[in-house]
Amino acid sequence: MKKAETNRFKELYQRHLRSLKLQDKSQKTIEAYARAVRRISERFDCCPDKLTLEQREPRFQRGRSGVPSKSTATVPQCRGFS
Repeated sequence: MKKAETNRFKELYQRHLRSLKLQDKSQKTIEAYARAVRRISERFDCCPDKLTLEQREPRFQRGRSGVPSKSTATVPQCRGFS
């Protein structure tokens, strides 16, 4: 990521963490959601709010095995990233 994009990611990431804490999510939930956001950012080398629909769709339609995933319904809402 470019420096400006990295700074934007850090700002949004901190806002996301604060939002989860204000929602009184458990620490393990916060860690899981935060890990998901970091992994998405690393995978696509961009801030998650810049992902295109084409980049997002395949991952959330299929699990890692290529089989539709039930966990799609529990994908964390990335507040501040949309």
